[in-house]
Amino acid sequence: MSGEKNLITLQTHKKLIFIMLVAILLFTSCSASAPALLIGNSPVDDEVYAYFLNSVIDKKGKKTSSEIIIEATEGVRYYVKVNTSAAKRGIILSPSEKTELSERLSDFWAVYGNYYNKIGISKQTVHKIFESEAYETSLLKAYYGEGGQNQASEEDVLSCLNKYFIVFKSINGYFTETKENGEISELSELDKELLTADYEKAAKQISDGELTFEAAASRLSRNHIGNAPETVVLKRGSPYYPGSFFDEVAAAKADTAIVVVCEKNVFLVIKESIEVGSDYFTDNYLYALRKLKGEELKSLIASESSYQANVFQSKAESIYNRIIKTKGGND
Repeated sequence: MSGEKNLITLQTHKKLIFIMLVAILLFTSCSASAPALLIGNSPVDDEVYAYFLNSVIDKKGKKTSSEIIIEATEGVRYYVKVNTSAAKRGIILSPSEKTELSERLSDFWAVYGNYYNKIGISKQTVHKIFESEAYETSLLKAYYGEGGQNQASEEDVLSCLNKYFIVFKSINGYFTETKENGEISELSELDKELLTADYEKAAKQISDGELTFEAAASRLSRNHIGNAPETVVLKRGSPYYPGSFFDEVAAAKADTAIVVVCEKNVFLVIKESIEVGSDYFTDNYLYALRKLKGEELKSLIASESSYQANVFQSKAESIYNRIIKTKGGND
């Protein structure tokens, strides 16, 4: 009888050891596959977190790895809130929006796909991020666009467009000349003054009704200093024109010929007005809406629940180090 008790005790002991071993194995397995980040009680795909880490690293400045991990975590929290807000409003991307998303993804992946594969981010994950950004745009339109919950006035949109865009035609002259041997040299100060005077004369003749803009372009181009005028839509800050050019043209009256002199060029310009309902207005409407209401929308989305974030530091640092190592290898 005593032997039977000892046998039962031994078997029970073996069972307890087996259960403990199974628990340890399961814990180890779960720990190994544990995500780097939880938002609320939901695990975040490590690839999504890696995308945001990479984004912050690219613009990190003097931030430490810990600061980058925190900022990336906030980026993921906002990403989750955008998706939640879109789901609550029943937002579904239209066929045209899906096509635009697909084209954007294809263009992006053709350039950056190899790098993103190296840091462990798939094309499908980038698609998720781009899709969330498309949802955010849909939310912007749903709240502030035409027929939206708090529609921005057309006057405000137009005012914003006139602040950030100019539409114009120009004849461009250059303070350089190309010699027969292909060498480019700067004009003398006298030649610059004569060229500028020629442009100013043409501008006055246009204003007086003596010359059309097209005729002025033809006359000036005889000296290989002009070009056929085309309508240009220019955004403030564009690197394709001198910095002072935008402000001078923006301040000009519409349909009036002016001359703008910069360091390397002289321009004869006629600004066109941007009107509500015009193609310029429609094509750049969303840009203006983001400028006007973008921050307000972000605050609205950010107020969507608390969504506490829990970062598994060692896993986050592992992903961070992998990205840094890959970037170092690309240098």
